[in-house]
Order: sequence, then C-alpha cells, then structure tokens
Amino acid sequence: MDVSVLSPFTNVKCPECGEQTRVKCKLGNYELKKRQGVGGMSLVFGAADLTLGREVAIKILNEAYSMDEKRIAEFEKEARITAGISHPHVVRVYTVGQAFGRYYIAMEMVAGGSLEQKMSEKGSLDESEIVSIATQVTEGLQAAQRAGLIHRDIKPGNILFDNQGHAKIVDFGLALVTQGGKAKAEEIWATPYYVPPEALEGIEEDFRGDIYALGASLYHALSGKPPFDQETKSTTALRQIKAELPSLRKAAPWVSEGLCDVIDKCMAFDPMDRYKSYAELLKALKHYDTLAQRTGEATAPVSARAKRRTMSKQASANWMWGAIGAVAVGVGIAYVVLSNNGEDESAGGATVGEVIPTSPEVSEAKMKLIAAELSSARSLLKQRNYRAASERLMRLVRDPEVPSETVYWAGVQSAIASWLDGRSADARKALREVRNRQDEAVGELSATDLKLKSATELLMQFRPIQREQLGAMEDDLDKMVLFAAALKNWEQGVWDGATTLFKEFESTKISEDSEALVFYRSLVRDYLHDEGLMRPYVAGFQLENVQAAKARREALLAVEKKIKTRGRAVYNLDSLNHQLSQQIKGLESKFGQKKYGSGRNGKSASEPARKDPQAEWRSVHREVGNLVERLDFAKASEKLKEYEPESEVKKSWREQMIYLTDSGAGFLAAVYRDLKDKGGSYTLLGRDGKTEFKQITGASEEGVEVLDDGQKRLVLWREIEPSSMLGLHNQITRTGLNDFEKRIRLEQAIAYAWLVGEKEKAKTAASKLADESPVFKRRWASCMDILE
Repeated sequence: MDVSVLSPFTNVKCPECGEQTRVKCKLGNYELKKRQGVGGMSLVFGAADLTLGREVAIKILNEAYSMDEKRIAEFEKEARITAGISHPHVVRVYTVGQAFGRYYIAMEMVAGGSLEQKMSEKGSLDESEIVSIATQVTEGLQAAQRAGLIHRDIKPGNILFDNQGHAKIVDFGLALVTQGGKAKAEEIWATPYYVPPEALEGIEEDFRGDIYALGASLYHALSGKPPFDQETKSTTALRQIKAELPSLRKAAPWVSEGLCDVIDKCMAFDPMDRYKSYAELLKALKHYDTLAQRTGEATAPVSARAKRRTMSKQASANWMWGAIGAVAVGVGIAYVVLSNNGEDESAGGATVGEVIPTSPEVSEAKMKLIAAELSSARSLLKQRNYRAASERLMRLVRDPEVPSETVYWAGVQSAIASWLDGRSADARKALREVRNRQDEAVGELSATDLKLKSATELLMQFRPIQREQLGAMEDDLDKMVLFAAALKNWEQGVWDGATTLFKEFESTKISEDSEALVFYRSLVRDYLHDEGLMRPYVAGFQLENVQAAKARREALLAVEKKIKTRGRAVYNLDSLNHQLSQQIKGLESKFGQKKYGSGRNGKSASEPARKDPQAEWRSVHREVGNLVERLDFAKASEKLKEYEPESEVKKSWREQMIYLTDSGAGFLAAVYRDLKDKGGSYTLLGRDGKTEFKQITGASEEGVEVLDDGQKRLVLWREIEPSSMLGLHNQITRTGLNDFEKRIRLEQAIAYAWLVGEKEKAKTAASKLADESPVFKRRWASCMDILE
C-alpha cells in the first residue's frame, strides 16, 4: 500500500487484513501519539521523545503550505524566534526538523489547556485569576521584546497553561523581528477580536499592539464575550468598530473599577494612550492586585466549580440569593443547610444555605447562565452599583426558561436594589413583572413560591407597610421581606415606620453564614445614621431673619456631605434647601437684608462708599454674563449675592438672576449626583452639534465622564449641546421620583434652559409646570416680568 502521498498521522485501513492503523507517525526522534489542535497554517500533535522519554508537542506545517517557500521560511523563522527566548512564560522549543517532506517544530508540551478552553468552560473568569494570567503573559511578552520580537497574535488560544497553572505564550508564527522597536508586516494575519487597530492599516507596529491584543483577550475572559459581535471583512469597518468599543465597565459591570481601567488602557484606540512599556503595565497590575487584596475588591463569578462546591458538604452558605441562583434552577428546589458531617439540620421553613435542584428539567448550559447572572448581580450589589444589579436580576425575571422560585427571588432582590438606589418606581415595576409571571404560571405552587408571591403582593401595596402585616420572623426569607418593607417605607417618606422595621431587622438574629442578610444589616446602619442626621431638620420651620435662615442652610449643606444613603434623604435635603432659598428671598425682600449686611439697609458700617455705581453695575453684569456663558452658575450666584445695587430695578434683576443661577446650579448638581460612579447608556451631543458621546461612565462636579476613542475623558457641562443635556435630564428623571421631586427637578431644568439660551423650551416647560404649581406660576411670572 503506497502511503507516500498521505499526511503524517493519517488513519488508513489495511487492504489485506482490514485493520485500521496510523501512518507516518515517526518524525526523527519523535513519535506522534494524538492530534492536539489545528491552526491556520499548521497542525499540532502530542508526541513522545524517544530519546529522552518525555512528552512533547510537535507542530507541523499543513499540506496547503508545505510546498510554499514563503510559509516554510516563516515556519523556520518561528522556530528560531521561539528558541531564542528563554523564559518560564514562553513555550520552549527543543528542535526543528523535516520528515516526509514536512517541516516540524518539537516544543514543550503544555498540558493544562488554553485560556480559550477556560473561557469556554467557565464563561467569565475570576478577577484574581485574570490578574495572575495577565502578569505572567506580560512578563513573557517583555522577554520577547528584549529579544527584539513582537508576537502579533496574542489571543486566548495562544495562552496555554501547564499542569501547575502557569501561563505560557505559544505560536510566534506571526511574530516580527523589530528594528528600533518597530516592524511592518507584509500581510494582515490576526484574529479580528484581538488585532490592534494600527495593524489593520498596514503601518509600523510595536509592542503596544501586543498590549492591545492582551487587553482584548482579558476583556473577553472577564466579560464572557468578545469586545464586539459585528461581522465584517472590511478592515476599514473593523477599525471603525474598534474606535467605538464599549468600556469593559459597560460590558461587565461586575468587574471592579480598578481592573476595568487597566484593561481599557491596554485597549486604547491610539497606541500613544496605551501603557508606555511592559514595566508600566506590570506596575499597574501589581497596584490593582495589592489594592484588591487589601480591600477585597476583586470579584469571582460563579462557574462550574461553584456548582461542584454547592454539591459538596461545606457548611458555610453563600449569599442568600446567590447560592439559590447558582444551582437552584430546577422546577422544584430544596433548601438544605448541611453541617460539616453532611446531616440535614433544617427544621422547616426556607433557610439560606446549600441549594440542591430536585428536577433536571433545566439544562446544564442554562444553569451556568443563571449562575453567572446571579453572581454578577451579587458582585454589583457589594460594589453598591444598585442600578446595574437590579438590571441583571430582571434579566432572570424576564427569561421564560428560568424556574418560578428563582424568578420570584430575583424579582424581590431587584426591587430591593432599586429601593437602595432611591428608585421606587423601578422597584414597583420589578414587582409588577414578577406578579405577571406569577399570573402566567401553571401548575401547583411550592411553599416557597407561595411565600414569595405573598411577599410580592405586600410590597406592591400603595400604603406603607405596618408591622403586623409581616408576621413572625421564622426564617431568612421573612427577614429579607422585613428589610424590603423598611426600604419601601423609607422611600415613601414614612420614616418612623421605616426606622421601626430597620431597628427590628438589625436586632434580629442573623447567621454570619447568611452573607446577604449580613450585608443588608450593614446598610441598615447607614439608614439609621441618616435618619439621626436629618431628624432635626424635617419638621416645619419659620425663621425670623436672613442670618438665621442662612445659618440653617449652611447646616443643611454640612449634613448633605455626611449622608450615606441614596434616594429619599438626598431629595428631602434638596427640598429643604429649596424652601430655605425661598424663605431667604422673602426675608431679604421684607427687611432689605443682604448676604453680609449688618448695618442699616444691610450695609456694613465699615464698608467703603462706592464711587461709581454705574461702572460697578456694568462690571457685575459683564462678569455674571461670562460666568453664565461658561455654565458656572454657582459662581455667578455668589457674585450676584455679593453685589448690592443702588436702584430698585437693579435689585429686582439681581434677585431674579440669583433665583435662576441657584436653580441652574441645582440642575447640574442633580445630574452629577445621578451619574456619579455609574454613568449610563445615554447619548450626548457636543456643543459643535456633531460630536457624539455614547459611553458615559460617570460624572464629576465639572461635567460628565465619557469614553472617547477608548479613552476616558471629562466633557465639561459647557461642552454639551443644551438640548442634548435637557434630553439626558429627561431620561434620568423619567422614573424613581415622586411628584414633588419631579416638580423641583423640572423647575431647575427650566432655569438651566433659560440661562443657556433655550428660552422657547424654557417657556413651554414653564407653562406646563405653571398649570400644576401655582407657587411656581407666580415665581416664574415675577422672574420674566423683570428679565424680559
């Protein structure tokens, strides 16, 4: 039988005896044993070193390229390149040879699989594991750079692991030898997800391209999905896609901010914005790792290992809902607390512990997806990213394949997250969706189903929840509903009813194994803290003079800085400040008192006489106009309050401008609070009317933080097109506010619109608000009578 034309390791059938056998298995001192993988230009086999008795990997140029002189030269180059690097995180090359007309490379066998395989098995990987992998691969790439090389094909499939878990870089087939640190490739051979943008242009590349590819690989490993999902064969289109990639924080909000920043910098569109050296990247990874170990910031998504842990006999419980969700995806779910010896210690009622599915109706794949969603929500809650946690949980509520108990549990937890974020409307919406799922359910409900259904109905009622409606605290589910009821009452402004329930929850016996309840109890202390701060200010008040009113406002500002919770407390402070501002204006009008006035008509006895009131008026008018144009409303207000005009006309103008600038400053401050540390999926238009910012990551007091060409930057308030800013405000305030809060926010938005030149929009909105609020109607009419 002639096998000369067959490829190595081909399985053939003997024409005489019919036995199957492999041919061309011996290449020099190596005997092929099994096929390991197939690449774009080569095949990889597991083999035995017949001389040294060790297992090796044999890489053979495939048939299509084995006759291509150019590919043969590149194959030989890869062998020389890799053999020239001696580093524990680069796969070692033993020898190069030729057999059966094929070139081969014998190299170190790395038997622990690849990063790609880990991602396939787990979905998303733990942060601590990723940082370790990133550090090792970076050290390997640094060694390659010292040898004058750039890899050019870093991807999850080219990051392997030995049996001890050490990462090793493989496949230098596309590597370039650099001149002065740079090199230019003749062809583009790379994986679209991970290839750096500059490689698509065919320009010179350097080590920063490998940093980009590593960042993209880690992005995929942390988020469980590649950086983009569009398909295109156009390098121009691919480059545009890479210019608009979402931040890792948006794709995987459960990943801690510090690590997101490291990955985002690796993947900066412009190479100049990436790390300037491997040493700098290693320093950033070490800094994050040290911080994470100190603060416990790193998170660990639930994986297949979590399932195995859940089925083991460990005694300590995971998060109440995290443990339930991790494996509780069967139609029936048994809540079982296991002791160290594995005996059942449950004594009736739902407990928080190991959760074992009692039905196999949900697939293994679905089980992993549910576990990943719940793990992500858990991490987000611990990071106090309540909005993102709520959204994660609602995915489960809306998934028809998720079992009822998991749905109800996730829905109640989503409502809790929304209340913690001060978004009562979203909490009610979550509960409504859960109720709708309950109404659609068929078959008999389990005891836990019935309990959760009852809790949902109770939490949806319009009236505040009374203690007698809750019943006895028999199990952890009862305690969770107690906490939810306290949050509901708090956000409704029923603070006495809320604090009573909070205090009971705080005093209720909670096992340290019940991590969710322990976490919630730590939040209770924040609510009781804020209640104690605000108690002296919530009662009605009427102050007799400007100084007393201003002293009270200063005290309120000091209180605001100490507030720990979101939602009701913040908005109550806003409304109290608003009331004080109105009282101050009334008192100033009544007594003629100004900010620093202490003598007759508010003038200080030591104040020097002004020589030219008209010149001062022009100066103030010009300076306030400039400050308003720069949207520095707070400074404009301060300037106006320091100015004491002589004429009644100018006094009236000053008072109305103070009203508008105070309200405009309040508008920007409110938007800042809404976006701080969380951002959102909003689109903002630049002042030029062309530039769009779609990736808002947060805000500061000066403006919004966005990702622009993959880099985080601050867009100042004045750099945003006013209509776009008003649209953003409208989206933010659409849910989660009561009617009073909405009126305050709308009044602030009207003032902002007027000040930035959108006067027609201001008038239209003012007309609508005037129909609802007689107080605003009078205030706005007085303002426009003076200013127009």
